[in-house]
Amino acid sequence: MYAWRLADAPIYLSHDEVLFALHAQAIATTGHDLNGRLLPLYFQITANYWAQPLLVYATAASLAVLPLTEWSIRAPSVLVGVAAIVLMYFVAARFERSPVRGAIAATMLAMTPAHVIHSRMGVDPIYAVLFVVIWLLWVARFEQQGRLAALWAATTTLGVGIYSYIASIVVMPLLLLITCLFAVPSRGVSLRRYAAAAAGFLVPFSLLAAWLTLHPSAYAAQVARYNLYDASRFGPLQGVKEILSHVGLSARLSVYWDYFNPSFLFLAGGSSLTNSTRQAGVFLVPIALLLPAGIYAALQPPRSWANLLLIAGLAAAPVAAALVLGAYAVDRVLVMVPFVILLATRGVGYLWKTSPRAGRAIVCVALLAMPLQFARFYGDYFGDYRIRSSTWFERNIRGALTNIEERDAHEPRPAVYLPTSIPWIDAYWKFYLLKDHRTYLTERTRYFDPKTLNVDEVPARSLVLVELSEAGLAQMNPGLAVLRPIDRIAEPNGVPSFIVLER
Repeated sequence: MYAWRLADAPIYLSHDEVLFALHAQAIATTGHDLNGRLLPLYFQITANYWAQPLLVYATAASLAVLPLTEWSIRAPSVLVGVAAIVLMYFVAARFERSPVRGAIAATMLAMTPAHVIHSRMGVDPIYAVLFVVIWLLWVARFEQQGRLAALWAATTTLGVGIYSYIASIVVMPLLLLITCLFAVPSRGVSLRRYAAAAAGFLVPFSLLAAWLTLHPSAYAAQVARYNLYDASRFGPLQGVKEILSHVGLSARLSVYWDYFNPSFLFLAGGSSLTNSTRQAGVFLVPIALLLPAGIYAALQPPRSWANLLLIAGLAAAPVAAALVLGAYAVDRVLVMVPFVILLATRGVGYLWKTSPRAGRAIVCVALLAMPLQFARFYGDYFGDYRIRSSTWFERNIRGALTNIEERDAHEPRPAVYLPTSIPWIDAYWKFYLLKDHRTYLTERTRYFDPKTLNVDEVPARSLVLVELSEAGLAQMNPGLAVLRPIDRIAEPNGVPSFIVLER
């Protein structure tokens, strides 16, 4: 279910997938990233964008045994998403002390729209979900066995999880705090246990601290990228003061509460069609029946540490997204998924036990309705969603570039001209040349500004790619009008996006 038609659903590669894949391919073949760094801790994608490493190295491992394709760079995410489902069974079975409810939780996670979507893309939010699930499993083992090794493994998982996704830099320390507040005292207050918890987290975290001393500009670059505060004017402490000011805090609280909007959670999902179909929420609608019951049950006395930990984890999940004022960004709050699923599972148990008629009827209706709604979501995902989302995935750049490749293979051209007006065109071109084993075209590639291109300098028989715009080629650059159009590259709905010209 998760790997079927992986190469064409989503319909095209997003630019993030392409950029991560290029670094992964470089690591797999040379051990260095695209910037020449040997096995770096972070990958510098652009001047102010440093990417977390786990996705890149996982993709590099895939590319060490598989050819570079859309399928091979998305396959690691499938494995991560499926692993989270399998482990969710063991987590829920331990928390609920019921194998049946463990199976229910795993099934609900498998049918969660946001989990499906992000498990089928070569991007990193799904990796953070896996680390949260592993952390929950170790925390449950610590509660049952009281062994320091289990506690150490739980917090080490959080420390390593920092390198899974950018939001994890905020979320994982919060989960460490939650561990110390609820899980550690469950076996009695002990300085030794707190020391073990702190040590487990700090050992992997120390790599980040050391890395920042070697790359001091990276912190300011990330702050600027996510617009946390003006790093050119304020230091870290002054930046925190700006964030916690009345204006800054009120804006972030507004965004924070938006992530608990029922429309976002159960009906529409995120604002971006790369992370949501907009025909289904982050979760299936029946979860809305079970989650309130689970939260209610978790807050009933006597309140167990596990219940409080789940409530606190859910509350912590949107903090990173609110911090950067990112409204309705599913990828930034994907770590809420395990907490919602576990609380909904708790709701199943509560309704089944406390209300033999009405409660059990609600549980049966919810559990039977889930596969019905999921079938509708899944059909739309492989159907109309591919058409609706094509422009969100940078349009049919793949079709345009492979068209040029094939024309050159049939009749070699003196040069290929690609417009800088198409975002990330150089990365896409490099990806498809590597994929199709036509890197020799790199030497004949020229990048140009469509508005200023001097057509007289273009060699005869060269291929020129431009975007189709409402203004038309002549208004964009009158010189382009003398070029002969030889093909139009259309989207799935038949609307052309690009045109291939010949000198």
